Amino acid sequence: DYVRDNLDHLDQIYFAGGEPLLMGEHYQILDLLLSRNRTDIKLLYSTNLTKLTYKNHNVIDYWKQFPDVEIWASIDLIGAQAGYVRGGSVYQEIEENYEKIKNIVDFSIFSTVHMLNIFNLPQLQKQWILDKKLDPSRLIINTLVSPSNFDLRVLPDVFKQQATKTITDHINWLTSISGSEKLVTQWQDVLQYMNSSNQSHLLKEFFRLNDEKDQYRDENFVEMFPEFKELR
Repeated sequence: DYVRDNLDHLDQIYFAGGEPLLMGEHYQILDLLLSRNRTDIKLLYSTNLTKLTYKNHNVIDYWKQFPDVEIWASIDLIGAQAGYVRGGSVYQEIEENYEKIKNIVDFSIFSTVHMLNIFNLPQLQKQWILDKKLDPSRLIINTLVSPSNFDLRVLPDVFKQQATKTITDHINWLTSISGSEKLVTQWQDVLQYMNSSNQSHLLKEFFRLNDEKDQYRDENFVEMFPEFKELR
């Protein structure tokens, strides 16, 4: 109703979630824009890019009719670890969906840095820069502060030292890539935050919640994250 009542004054619509591509209201809005010939409105999305279809709707068919579509993809890990953290997602399908839309949208990856991806996320970024030819300026990171048991500061010192080396190596690699200046600064901020205090007393709560999830999903944290086999 808001979009319908204010359509003459809108120049951009931002879709977030949940997951907007799996919401019927999202497609109702796009149908309304098409019926009113308002394809000049910019469409901006925060999406995990796991699905491009919903019931009888294929979002690509819509996006092809709008000249200004921008995607902020929430992608935090690559490989099987991605499905462990974001239950139900298949990383390979995310890559396949990107290939389907890369020529019709402006695309960026927004990643949240936390305990479980501190060793994985640099791999993700390197892969997208090298294999997908994504400009480093299209990679944005922020640091998780809640829930507190996934906070980087929860890592014991020995793991912080390992993570510091991983991040430092990544920063050194990024400095050789044009357009990576902001991303380098963001990783430097991550380092400063991770080493700013010791919250390792929260490890007990981390494992309590993780063990409950593993039991419910029939998964195994250590098998999925061998880099943390000594964490407990």
